[in-house]
This record gives sequence, C-alpha cells and structure tokens, in this order.
Amino acid sequence: MNMLRVSVVISVQNRSAMLLDCLRGLAAQTLARDQFEVVVIDNCSTQDLSPVIEQARQTWSLQIQTARTSQDRGPAPARNLGVQMAKGAIIAFTDSDCRPVPEWLARGLVAFDDPAVALVSGPVLPKPEQTASFTAKLSFVTVTEHPTFPTANLMVKREAFLAQGGFDISLSFRDPLNRATECADTDLAWRVIKAGHQRRFIPEAVMHHELEEQGLLLWLLEPTRLFLLPELVRRHPELRQSL
Repeated sequence: MNMLRVSVVISVQNRSAMLLDCLRGLAAQTLARDQFEVVVIDNCSTQDLSPVIEQARQTWSLQIQTARTSQDRGPAPARNLGVQMAKGAIIAFTDSDCRPVPEWLARGLVAFDDPAVALVSGPVLPKPEQTASFTAKLSFVTVTEHPTFPTANLMVKREAFLAQGGFDISLSFRDPLNRATECADTDLAWRVIKAGHQRRFIPEAVMHHELEEQGLLLWLLEPTRLFLLPELVRRHPELRQSL
C-alpha cells in the first residue's frame, strides 16, 4: 500500500467557485490519489464552503480534511493550523484562487529525492483562459525562482517547517484597506534556507493563478503592500540585493 507523501494546504475565505476550480486541478494530478491529501482551512468565510468540499470528495474521491478559524488574522495562522493537521511528510502550499497543472505534485516531489532539499518552488502564471485588462493585478507572476517564495506555489518539508516554528503570524494581517497582507511566506522560506537546507525551482511545476480585476484606485494603491519590505530586509539582509 502506498504511503501518504504530501499534504496540500489551502487557506480560503469565500471564493467557493475558485476553490472548486482549485480542487478540480488537484483531482487531475498525475500523482496517485492515495499519496496525497488536501487540507482546507476556512478562514472565517461568510459563504458556506461545505457543498464545494463535499462535491470534491464525492465526485473526485479527494482525501480532504477541513477546519475553520475562529478569527480572521490573515492566511498565515490558517496555514499553520493546516500544517498541524497534515499527515504528509511534504507540505504543498497553494491558494484558493490557483489551479495546478496535472504534473504539479509529481514534478515537485522529485526534487525532495535529494535529502538536502527542503524547499521547492515553481512558476506562477495567469490562468490561460483569462485575459488581463489594464488594471488587472499581475504582481503574482513568477517565471523563475522569486526571492519572496510565494505560497501560491511552495513545497516545504514538514520537519523543516516545524523546526522553524512555522509562519510568523505577526507578519500576516489585514491592512487599513482590508486587504490580506503578509510576508510570512518569504520570512519562513529564508529561515529554512539559512538553517542550511537546499532549495530547488522546478519549471514544470506550474501553478495557474486567477486574474484579479481591480478598480483604478486599487491598482494605483497596489504598491503600498510593499510597506512590509523594510521589516523583511531587516530580518533577512540577503533580500536587499535579490529584490
């Protein structure tokens, strides 16, 4: 019998249709179904996500664990909860507005055959069926290894994640514009790297991301998310040159 190799952890708030698309992509993985599970953490949604999750269980036979946070403190605390629940030796993070290519898990897991590797990332590209408008949010696009290591497409050895204490929840919150704002993923990745672990970028492990249409004002204000950058550079001076 095959052992569970990887747990896919998703923090979600509402976005039921996008979550269904994400789960559909996970159901299409080339990795054997009995080698992975999905852990969905409902971060204080006002929508009822249970029909989507039950559909994924019944229609696609996905192994899904679920929990719900009692307070919305951004995605990092929700992801930490997901890792606590996870049974896989590898944690694969993605977001509810993302859809993996069928080879995503299989390609990413190959990198962990090298025991020195604890961190794996891959490209994040727009969903191919969507067309970007002038004010569409495209800051998520990464075609090579990005020094911020976004959790839209990030795999980490569970033991390395836990050894670093998980995501620092002080770096995850809602900003004055009520946007989920964080840099906990970047901070965690660099702590893992500086602990002596190797990382790999897998070009074939592609994640497709929903194109978010923004009004002109939010598009102009998008760079204000970078206000966390000085704190990141203070913690990790290596980022100064990379960014």
